[in-house]
Amino acid sequence: MNNVLHKKTIVFVTPYFPPHGGGLEQYARAVAIRLQRDHAQKVVVITSGTQYGRDEKTEVDGLTVYRLGYSLKISNTPFGFLWPLKLWRILRKEAPALINVHTPVP
Repeated sequence: MNNVLHKKTIVFVTPYFPPHGGGLEQYARAVAIRLQRDHAQKVVVITSGTQYGRDEKTEVDGLTVYRLGYSLKISNTPFGFLWPLKLWRILRKEAPALINVHTPVP
């Protein structure tokens, strides 16, 4: 991989992430871990937390994971009304070189 991604932060934005089960979740986890191990200084995951829950910042498999509480689901996609502001703040703080976005419903 080229040096643009070497020693940089990569952010994954995905509606669900383990321990939530499913193919998208396992794929995002596997790719994030591999990228952090082989190509990046830090991989950050931004995902949904629990409905009406508090936002959390944790570490999973060496990855920084932000879990954002949500208000509703639209076609199995969680959504929080304050997410645009929260995402902006997280992205500003983490300053990623690359953002990888996943959606459950095309």
